[in-house]
Formats: sequence, C-alpha cells, structure tokens
Amino acid sequence: MIYFPINHILTPRQRETLLAHDKGLEYYKHHGKSGYHNLDFGKAHPITKEIIKFFPNPDKITLVAIDKNKTVPIHTDGNYGRKTVIIFPLTDNYAPCIADNTEIPYMNCYAFNTQVPHTVINNNTRRISLQLWYDKDIEDLYKEMNSTVLSIPQ
Repeated sequence: MIYFPINHILTPRQRETLLAHDKGLEYYKHHGKSGYHNLDFGKAHPITKEIIKFFPNPDKITLVAIDKNKTVPIHTDGNYGRKTVIIFPLTDNYAPCIADNTEIPYMNCYAFNTQVPHTVINNNTRRISLQLWYDKDIEDLYKEMNSTVLSIPQ
C-alpha cells in the first residue's frame, strides 16, 4: 500500500496558525546519502495538540518544507522512526509526491508509506505540510485507524 486517504480537514484557524509559524521557524536541512535533499524539517506549533487527538499517537510531529522550484531526489526514508506519515498539505498549489511512479492525488489529509521510492518535483510555490510520524508499517496504521478511529471530523 502506497497511501490511503483520511477524512479530516484542518480548520482555517489551524491552517493559518501553522503557515504563520513557518515564517519564523528554523528548519533542519535534511541530508541523505547523496547530500542535501531540498527537504527541511521544523518543530510543529503547539496547536497540533488539538489536531492529533483524532489520530493514533505519533512518534514525532513536524512541519516539512520544500522551497519553490526544488526537487527532492528519489529515495526511501531510512530507519529513523518514519515508516509512515500522515500528511496535511498546508500551502496552495501543493506539488504532488510521486511514489513508485504514481502521482499521489491532492487530499486534505492522507497516510503515506515512506518505504516506497518517492520524489517531489516542486513548482513555483513553497510546499509546506504538517506531518505526523509513525514507526509502523502503513498497513498496521491503516488497521489501527479502522479499529480505533470511529469518526474523524471534517
């Protein structure tokens, strides 16, 4: 399984708060085996506490940014507690992830398998998302969410 959609939409206040938080945030520049991956990780805003209460407890929460017109090289995520992520796209004109030669369609919220080869070829908009990290296979997260999450509000 590459991804699965999740029926959840951030409120306008949550989205605006996270985007405002991005402007003053100091990001960690992620380097892979081939060097800088054009992928930046930053600490999430405390507002995420009201978002994550609807989801299984994540191992980590970050904002993730890719500067405009940059490409993240094809890769799989290493073994650092990020086998699956739940992604909330925050910016308009959000460039899709391409995983296993399949373009992931735009969704307000979805789970993504980081163990599948994937890339992002960003457009002329800075791409920002909120990501919940899970150190579990996507199939296990899917089963857990279907058995414990009865209703995720819109």
